Amino acid sequence: IDSVRDIFECLRLGEKQISTALHRLNRVKEIQKILVEQIRVLETMTAQEFLNFRDYLFPASGFQSTQFRLLETKLGLKLEKRVNQDFINKLKDEDKKKVEKALSEPSLFDYVERWLRNMPFIEFRGYRFASHYKEAVEKMHNLDSCALNRMLEGEERDAAMKDLASTMEIYESVWDKDVHKKQKEIGARRLGFRATNACLMMMLYEDQPMLQLPARLLQVLVDVDDCLNQWRHRHTQMVHRMIGQKIGTGGSLGHRYLKETVDRHRIFSDISNMSTLLLPKRFLPELPTTLRDQMKYFHSIEPYDRTLFELGGGGDNVELDWTFC
Repeated sequence: IDSVRDIFECLRLGEKQISTALHRLNRVKEIQKILVEQIRVLETMTAQEFLNFRDYLFPASGFQSTQFRLLETKLGLKLEKRVNQDFINKLKDEDKKKVEKALSEPSLFDYVERWLRNMPFIEFRGYRFASHYKEAVEKMHNLDSCALNRMLEGEERDAAMKDLASTMEIYESVWDKDVHKKQKEIGARRLGFRATNACLMMMLYEDQPMLQLPARLLQVLVDVDDCLNQWRHRHTQMVHRMIGQKIGTGGSLGHRYLKETVDRHRIFSDISNMSTLLLPKRFLPELPTTLRDQMKYFHSIEPYDRTLFELGGGGDNVELDWTFC
């Protein structure tokens, strides 16, 4: 995680840096899968067998796991978002300093938000992603509204129309800064306005050559977040099997506390929630030709030079050898 943060610390990120970050995050994901699978070994123990030695664990607690707190913090879990914000006082002095240092530094979430915020393509030579997206959403919304009015009646139709209006407000946060600000204030959104637009554009147009790696990077960030939450969930289930509703050895609420962390300690939920904003291909606006050309690996090629790419030569009149070695 530290090495990925170091990559994103650079203000200019090319495909090589993104590819390296993607590779390392995929390794993190595989390590997380092993950690989740290890819980299966602990689950072979019965609750009675665990109680035979549980008293020896007092007053030890998961709160004292410095590495896990550092992992969460460096990924981007803010102190104010934690279920228990007093955990830091349960650490040793040297460990407390490590966590405090991590809290004072930009997290991976912060770096990713900055990277997304500065993506150039959402506004390009007169093109405005948010405006084109708005037109497509309104067209889709009108069709959905007509379909509901045609297919449903009475209370069922009213309830469906209410849900449709609620979803429309989420869409509006893409082109209306005030709506986006409101979503941030209630905790429904964490990414900034431009970063949200860039993230959505990457996911909608992920088949564009220049956006393929960034879109894959966004997906692996969600995967890492999901794996971390899978571990929390499996840990919560195991604790419930072993101690039921008893308090934890460190004085926490045990199962109830752990269950709450599963719901509240997500980090990259903004990216995973982008699926709400995605549009079917038939509604997706075409990108301007000038913008599509900028997203290609080769921007413009003179007609007489095309043999360089089509035939593998250098444009000279040479005989090509297509045989296999």
